[in-house]
Amino acid sequence: MRGSAKEGGAAPPSSMPPVSPAADKLLVDLRNRSDDVKKKAQADLRVLVEMEARQMSGEAFSLFIKKLNTCIFELVKSPDPSDKLGGIYAMDGLVDVECEESSTFITRFANYLRQILPCNDVGTMIMASKVLGHLAQVGGTLTADLVEFEAKRALEGLNSDKRIENQRFASVLVLKELANNAPTLFFMHVPAFIKAVWSGIRDPKQMIREATIESLRGCLQIIAQRDATVKRKWYALVFQEAERGFRMRTTPSTHGSLLVLGELLQLEGIAE
Repeated sequence: MRGSAKEGGAAPPSSMPPVSPAADKLLVDLRNRSDDVKKKAQADLRVLVEMEARQMSGEAFSLFIKKLNTCIFELVKSPDPSDKLGGIYAMDGLVDVECEESSTFITRFANYLRQILPCNDVGTMIMASKVLGHLAQVGGTLTADLVEFEAKRALEGLNSDKRIENQRFASVLVLKELANNAPTLFFMHVPAFIKAVWSGIRDPKQMIREATIESLRGCLQIIAQRDATVKRKWYALVFQEAERGFRMRTTPSTHGSLLVLGELLQLEGIAE
């Protein structure tokens, strides 16, 4: 019964305060299991927030955003993956909205995303990491702080002596998005990344190995923009570590090394 109600548009959870009739309807749609319904609600919520920013007084708009953020957080911490995705869609639609409250979105949404990364649902983690990447694109001091914090947190997850599968997967997803969306800020983390990435590249689970390679690809693309001396240094280190993986003679390490060589062969000037 609960599932069928949600399909057609359930009432918001009792812990979610009413925001406005229009916002409440969109929050219901964000909980819908249909991805198309979610995406439309995301776009409509952005339009609504932009309109209210123009029409409301500063005090009224601040209260509106406070209530809306509370509802988004309730979605994010829900045990239902569909609700979590609804909260993630909402954040992604509001990240770069220009309004008086926009400066608070980066810190607040980053905190919300930390409730999800890691979690037990692969699709949710992938989507959450993409929103984190979107946050990293916004720019400014807050973004620099965000990239610094999230990069260190993800690298710690990769460096952990204890293999926690969801944590490792979340870490490589985050590192990929930071490298792709904030390459200048990420460059200072290249040494730590190259040192830590091999635990993911040689992970027993193929999904994690392949996700880690995507993060390595982003890092190599950053290195590729540097001068020849810097490129040679890092390419050589990566190649040497790939060779070491072959000598380990395990299926994960061999597969990981093959994936690494495939990435190196895609780079321009690799033979120079």
